Amino acid sequence: MAYATARDAICKAAVTEAEPIKARYMPLYEPGSTDAQRSDAIVAVREFAVLADGFVAELAAMDVPPELVAEHAASVANYRDILILIREPLKHHDKGRTVEALAVDLATNGIAAQINSFELRHGLIACP
Repeated sequence: MAYATARDAICKAAVTEAEPIKARYMPLYEPGSTDAQRSDAIVAVREFAVLADGFVAELAAMDVPPELVAEHAASVANYRDILILIREPLKHHDKGRTVEALAVDLATNGIAAQINSFELRHGLIACP
């Protein structure tokens, strides 16, 4: 299926780019993280959001078979919603409000589960 091949290529490339960034933002909410680690993690989250803007735009521009148009559009919309939620905690971090930032960050879990379900249902490589 051309759709799966094209989408998988986009996601595989994005995963490759995202892995080193994700490793840097993982300490963001870890109790033993230093201020320097948290600071770098915030920079990494911003970098990830820019990367995600790119692969989401690529996904949105894809040719999609008629039977997947609605699901694909919902998946792209879910990614856009997650990007809003990824950027929102940064505002809280900038003001030193870590608890509020974590609460917003956790709100991405339900949307991510919807994306994951779409990818699994169609045997697609997961985008980051």
